[in-house]
Amino acid sequence: MDGYHIYRKNLSEEGLKKRGAAFTFDHQRFKEDLTSLRETGMGSFPDFEHSVKDPVENAIHITKDDKIIVVEGLYLFLKQWDIKHLFDQKFFIDREFNA
Repeated sequence: MDGYHIYRKNLSEEGLKKRGAAFTFDHQRFKEDLTSLRETGMGSFPDFEHSVKDPVENAIHITKDDKIIVVEGLYLFLKQWDIKHLFDQKFFIDREFNA
């Protein structure tokens, strides 16, 4: 999901300050790409490149030979994103960490 960060050059000052918040992701494009993946069984997806602090287009390729696709992210279950119906199985891990 990190590949769907809005590019820094396209974020407002507020967006840059709060980068990583739900509104700093292109959730519409994410939904469209996931929908296409479900319909076709394949696709190319962006990934996040930490060295440039922005997404890299077409970094992830899924083919019809790929049987299990794992999507992770903090906001996958947000009602306003309306994407949880695109997943066959959903897992939420609630874990306390001791420092």
